[in-house]
Parts: sequence; C-alpha cells; structure tokens
Amino acid sequence: MKQLNDQTRVLVTGATGFIGRHLVDSLAEKKVPLRLMCRSLSKSGQFFSEDQDIVIGDLSHIEKIREAMQGCDWLINVAGCYRFGPSAEKDLIQSNVHGLQNLLEIWKEADRSGRFIHVSTAGFWEQGDDGTFSQADLPDWSYYKKSKSAGEALVQSAIADGMDAVIVNPSCPIGEGDDTPTPTGKMIFDYVRGHFPVSCHTGINLIHINDLVEGILHAAESAPSGGPIIFGDENLWIHEILERLAKLTGKSRPLFTAPGGLVRIMGEIGEAIDTYQPGFTDRTQLCRETAWLSGRTQFFSLDQQYRDLGWKPKRGVDQALRESVGWYQQD
Repeated sequence: MKQLNDQTRVLVTGATGFIGRHLVDSLAEKKVPLRLMCRSLSKSGQFFSEDQDIVIGDLSHIEKIREAMQGCDWLINVAGCYRFGPSAEKDLIQSNVHGLQNLLEIWKEADRSGRFIHVSTAGFWEQGDDGTFSQADLPDWSYYKKSKSAGEALVQSAIADGMDAVIVNPSCPIGEGDDTPTPTGKMIFDYVRGHFPVSCHTGINLIHINDLVEGILHAAESAPSGGPIIFGDENLWIHEILERLAKLTGKSRPLFTAPGGLVRIMGEIGEAIDTYQPGFTDRTQLCRETAWLSGRTQFFSLDQQYRDLGWKPKRGVDQALRESVGWYQQD
C-alpha cells in the first residue's frame, strides 16, 4: 500500500473546483505537503491562504505544468471543463483531452515513481446485470461525455505503458461549497430559491462530497493501477430527491413531470440557439446532451466493488442534502 503522508508532496490540479477544494482540505488535515495548480489568481485567493504553494496556469501551459510538477511525488488531476452544448466543444476537447495529454506526457518524461490519480466521471459508464461496467454508446453531440471518455482512454493507454495511475469516477457529489454550481447542485440551489417548477423522469446516483473525497484518497493509496473505480452511494429518482428537498425546505415540490418528448424538443431548441448564441446552454442547461441525460437512468450497485476496495461511504445522501440545503440557504 502506498501512503500519503507528510513526506509526500502532492500536486492537485483543478484545486478551486467543488471536488478539488474538498480534496485540498482533506489532504491538509493529513499534513500532506501540497502544491495547487489553479487557472485563476482571483479565485484561488477566495479559497486559499497567501502562504499556500500555488502555481497559476491551465493545462495548455506546458511550462506552467513543469513548474507545478517540480518536486512533487504524486499528482491528483481534478482539472477539467464541465460544460454542455455545441459552443462548449472546443473548450471541452482542449481541457479534457489535450490538457490531460500534456499532464500525462510531462509526468511521464519526469520519470516519477509516485502515483497519478485521474478524477474522471461515472457519467459515461453503465453497469450490467452481472455487475460489470462498460462504456455507454455516446452520440456525436454528447460533447462533454465524449471528451471525458477520450481523456480516460489516454490514462488507460499510459497505464498500459507502465505508468502507475488510478482512474476514479464520481457519480453526482453533493454537499456544502458547490458554488459554481454543478448540475446536481444547481437543482438543489434552484429548489431552495423556489425556481424548480418542473420535474423529469430521471434516475441518478448521489454521494456525499466528503465520502467521495475519502474514497478517492483511499483508492489512491490502496487500489492497483487501473480503473474505472466508480464512486457513488444512493440511487434516487428525481421525484424522490424533490420529496426530500420538500421536507428539508418546507417548499412544495413540482407537480408536473415533463414528458420525454417535450424535454427532447426543448433540447433541440437549446442546441440550435447555443450554436448561434454561444453560452446559451451555459445559462439554461438546455441542449441535446442534457435532454438525453434527463431521459437516462444511471444507477449503480457498488457493494461488491466497495468490499474489494475495503471502503464504503459512511455519511449518506440525506446528510449531504441537509448540508447542501443549509449552505445554499445561508448564501
């Protein structure tokens, strides 16, 4: 078993994101020496102290990557672009594919003996009746998930060439601090604000953000090279999530569930608008890919995987929902 300790300097990319900040907090509690790579000086200043070791740059800056890696033993990559719609395609490929390729190549050329941990997504994985995982067939306009799949393939190729790397795949983390927010956090934020008039027939898997971080660090230390390692907790239909949010907030849940056909029409309209007005999907979350996702069920049964890993979530989704609601209510 490899150990993260006060003798192991870890580079965390994407440190100002939702998962990244919680990883940094957890590693700091373990007294692990850290270097953070952040795209924005102003955003890093919001979350980290002035004495934190920070390199400002993104994954397209080769020399900044080299500077960030200098003296680091491990790398945890949480950097990436999380957007939808045709206007996001270029940025998704640049960050989730080309940027990741830069990280892998520079890590490889330095011939480091430490581990490379890549935080991907469970979003393009499916689980068969026998419990095994396989990649879903992704349509050409699934720009986000195709970029994440392509990036994960690069890491798998590096592992095949001898790199000691682990791929972890979160489902939908929720909890305090999702300030951007992620699509799942946006659902909770909108509900708290009373701006969630319509439901849809979607099934997703949720996990407490702190359980996710603990799972990632456990896998980093104990899992063999490879992946995917899916991290999730409870499978819930959207209407079940809304029922729990109604109890937590005292607000009525929406009575209308949008038919799949209507959602697909709205997705086509959003796709067309985003093509000619870039950024429309960023504001509205309407495009073909989000409409397609709203009609999918992505449930996981992870008991056997967790037994093999020697770990399991302990906080639970109800606690995560309470903390998320409380955090948004204070905002």
